[in-house]
Amino acid sequence: MIGAIIAQQKTREKFAARNRGDIDAFLDNWAENATFIFPGQSEMSGIFHGMSEIRPWFKQFRQQFPQVNFEIKQIFVGRIWAIGATNELAVQWNTTLWNRDNQKMQGEGVTIVHLQKGQLVLAHEFIFDLSPSFFQANQPAAH
Repeated sequence: MIGAIIAQQKTREKFAARNRGDIDAFLDNWAENATFIFPGQSEMSGIFHGMSEIRPWFKQFRQQFPQVNFEIKQIFVGRIWAIGATNELAVQWNTTLWNRDNQKMQGEGVTIVHLQKGQLVLAHEFIFDLSPSFFQANQPAAH
């Protein structure tokens, strides 16, 4: 149970860093060879392998959406009794984002996280608002 409490607290800290735009703090426990999966058919969608692809993705996301707010609804821990640093988590969230053109986008989703030896090795996001407004706001700003 202590492991679950620690995992939940760390997850809240990571999402707070993501909201602040502190990419370094958000990614500081990601494994060098981690995988990140972002859904959909936008320019941001895809499977990104290793920090050489993941870090630029989050920087680009922050440039596209200078103001973000992820509100955690629930955190599910796969093995609540695990004290070790290997576990799975599901984070259910609501988000409000504003792109560079000040278009507001809202959505909800789940991020599935796999941790091994204290490092994040896989993060897979699922977004449940796939309306046309989501895709329009997710395109690069016109300048």
